[in-house]
Amino acid sequence: MKMNSRRNNGRKKNKYHRPWREKLKVILFFLLLAFILIYFSFKIFDYFYGPKIEIFYPEPYQVLSGETFFISGKVKNARNIYLNGREIVIDQNGDFKEELILKNPYTLIVVNAVDKYDREKELILQVGKE
Repeated sequence: MKMNSRRNNGRKKNKYHRPWREKLKVILFFLLLAFILIYFSFKIFDYFYGPKIEIFYPEPYQVLSGETFFISGKVKNARNIYLNGREIVIDQNGDFKEELILKNPYTLIVVNAVDKYDREKELILQVGKE
């Protein structure tokens, strides 16, 4: 009996006390805190980076034939997209495809993207006609 009381320092043993639960609570708290910090760092990155425009076709200074051609591309972090001053529709993935008239001797294409923080990114592309 004396040995048991010495080990517990005279306290009565609590059968519901589980020290691993306290450690688990601390670990889960720090994991949640890390997740929140990572999430907000990505949101802040989007805030400072602004919209991104990527054109798949046509390539800059490409020479095309015919009367019309399709321009296709993708935008990220954009609320509104404008092609030569006209608003265009994008799908859920940010992809777009629009038909344009090919003019002599070259066609100038201006793509503007505006994000939800009203930051604007502009991409100017020039293609030629055969």
